[in-house]
Amino acid sequence: MSRFRSLVKSTSFPALLSQHGEPIVYLRGDGQKRRIMAIVTRDEMAILAELGEAIQAAAIVSLTDDPDIGVSRAELDSQLDFFLLADHEGGEPRKRAVTKVLNDKVGRIRLAVY
Repeated sequence: MSRFRSLVKSTSFPALLSQHGEPIVYLRGDGQKRRIMAIVTRDEMAILAELGEAIQAAAIVSLTDDPDIGVSRAELDSQLDFFLLADHEGGEPRKRAVTKVLNDKVGRIRLAVY
C-alpha cells in the first residue's frame, strides 16, 4: 500500500467516519454478521437506472477496507453479502443488496446498494 493510501486509511477516512458515519450491519453470505460504521449517502434514485435496471431508491455506502473495523475488499462478495440499513437516518433498517462496487481505492470501499 502506498504512503498516501496508508494515510487515508489510517487518518483521513476514520476522521470522516467519526463525524459523518452511522452504524450499519454487514451480513456475510456465510451467515456471519457484524456491526460496522459507514458513511451512507441516500437519495440516489438514478444509480440503478444507470446500470440498466429499474429506478429504485438506492444508497452509496462508504466503509473502511479492513476486516476488523469495516469490510475487507477480499472478503466482500457482492453476489451473496448484504447490509442492513435504513432508507433514512433513524429509520427501520432493511436488508439491502450490493449492486456494484464503485471504488475500492485508498483504504475505503464505496458500494451502490439497493
